[in-house]
Parts: sequence; structure tokens; C-alpha cells
Amino acid sequence: MAISNRTEKELFASLIAVSIDFFWHYTITSPMESETYFAIKLPMLFLLFSMFFSKPFTQKRALVYSVAFWFIFSIYYRITEVFYSAGWLSRVPDIHLGATMVTAATPLLSALVWYGIHGGAFLVAAYAVDRVVTR
Repeated sequence: MAISNRTEKELFASLIAVSIDFFWHYTITSPMESETYFAIKLPMLFLLFSMFFSKPFTQKRALVYSVAFWFIFSIYYRITEVFYSAGWLSRVPDIHLGATMVTAATPLLSALVWYGIHGGAFLVAAYAVDRVVTR
């Protein structure tokens, strides 16, 4: 059974984005996320990339979808806080950037850095697959 070109793009982009996200979580965050977190992220990315690649690539759509991805995983964190009866923003890992540490105590900065990580992973994967892999 052959996989369609679009399905290959969606799967490859999902794997790239999860790999980038894993790298950043592994290198600059504490505590490290669970395997379940990444297992949930992969099909969610596949669905988002399925919608994204259903129309021609544009920078505006890539940016909108990267914000959507970041927002969805912000909601994921809030849902797990409720599920585990944890405090508000308690699931936000600390981000170690050299001598600087971004924590949940600075929610706006934390949200911006997490957009950079999660949204950036989506953007890099979208561009890589659209511009490099399929050309």
C-alpha cells in the first residue's frame, strides 16, 4: 500500500516537529516531559499538519497554525493541571537559558518562550517539509 505524497509530508513534518520539541525539552527544561506527552503530541501534530497541508503553503497560514499548535498545548497543560488537581501553571517546566531561568512565576515570559519552542518547532517542520523535502 503506497502512502500519498501529502500523507508523507504530514507524517514527516510531525516527526520533525516532535523531534525539535523533544530536543528543547531535553536540553533546557526541568523537569523533562513524559513519553506520554510526546506520544500525545505526535497525532495532534499529524492532524494539524493534515489541515495545514490541505491547502497551498503560505507564510500567514504557517504562522496561524504555529500559534494554534502552541495554544492547543497550552490548553493541554491546563487540562492536566485540573486532572491531577495541581495548581495553576504548576505543570509548566522551568526553562534554563544559561544564567537565566524562565519559570511559571513569569507567566507572560514563559508563554512567549514556549511559543518560541512549540510554535518554532511547527514552523521549522512546515518550512522544512514544504521547501526542502518535497522539492
